[in-house]
Amino acid sequence: MPTRRRRMGTDPLTWVAEDGVSEISSDTPAPPSPVFEEVDVLRLRDRPLSQFIADYFICRRCGTVGRGAEHATGDIECPGCRQSLHEASYYFRRPVHAVVDLLQNTYQGSLSNDPNRQDKPHREVEVGFSVLVLFCELFKIVQEHFLRHVMAGLRIPPNVSGRLFADNRDPRHRAGKLFPTLTGESWSDAVDKISARSGIDYVETARFVKKCLDTRDAFAHASDLSIIGEDAASGCMLRIEQLLELHVALHNRYVPAIRVGRRA
Repeated sequence: MPTRRRRMGTDPLTWVAEDGVSEISSDTPAPPSPVFEEVDVLRLRDRPLSQFIADYFICRRCGTVGRGAEHATGDIECPGCRQSLHEASYYFRRPVHAVVDLLQNTYQGSLSNDPNRQDKPHREVEVGFSVLVLFCELFKIVQEHFLRHVMAGLRIPPNVSGRLFADNRDPRHRAGKLFPTLTGESWSDAVDKISARSGIDYVETARFVKKCLDTRDAFAHASDLSIIGEDAASGCMLRIEQLLELHVALHNRYVPAIRVGRRA
């Protein structure tokens, strides 16, 4: 599992707010030409991790989501319609950035650097559970964000979409019931196809997410920290990027096509 990723921006610190969250919204223009930087997500301390996942943008023309560092040649070019993305905006909203940074702070700030600390093994398990719960929350937020884009493309009224979410509160129910209702494909088939097309094992990512959800629920019933694996925290941290990439790929599989069909 890779631990390093790249970010982009004309200046690595100017196109993100100083607090890393408050100025990032869907109306914030996407950044221009790329600057590459390798980051170890397990060791990053000096800057918010959200700054390194903020380069997902959505084209206001065709609805395609892309990443500036992968598609920029001078001006950013939309990977869907191939037009300039001067009118692009960030895809992920504030809650995603907030939870990613909270994951980082929980993982880095709570682990003791003192190898002689007596409660270190127990503390690591506690941190692992905290990170696992936050990772589950990140999945729920990103999943709902994607589904809302699908519903908006289908022009489902807000009161109806709100009722659909209320009737399917569990992310597993949303994947198993709501997702196929909206897209016409099962969640597992969609993940299989995206994995095959991209060459990235998103199937493993989806399995890991389900395992985290099941473990969280098992702890709620048993209150036994021993069910949390020692590598739970690092496992979640190393899959943040793939979790986001998976939902970007799902978005690009369905939302632009829905918008084209709506215009036809």
